Amino acid sequence: MSKIPIYVPDLGIASEEIKFGAWLLEPGQPVRAGEDLFEIEADKATVVCEAEASGVLAELTVEQGVVHQGDLLGYLEAEENARPAGEETLTLLPDGSSRSS
Repeated sequence: MSKIPIYVPDLGIASEEIKFGAWLLEPGQPVRAGEDLFEIEADKATVVCEAEASGVLAELTVEQGVVHQGDLLGYLEAEENARPAGEETLTLLPDGSSRSS
């Protein structure tokens, strides 16, 4: 397994101050790609950020305070077959048809 860094995302706003809100999971808990992972606050709005990959929340480097776009927040321990949120897998079935998951 490998570690996947978790960063403060680009919110597309010109806010100088982004406040880390809270982790929505505890270290050691599994997380799926696209699942809510943490909250940040900027310009009087709370933004819920999703996991970009599946894995286990392994390490928190930030638990509170002011952060900036691109700051490292923690790490996921990657699953062997994890895929990024929104990415689908196409499976070819024996009858020649396919299904996506």
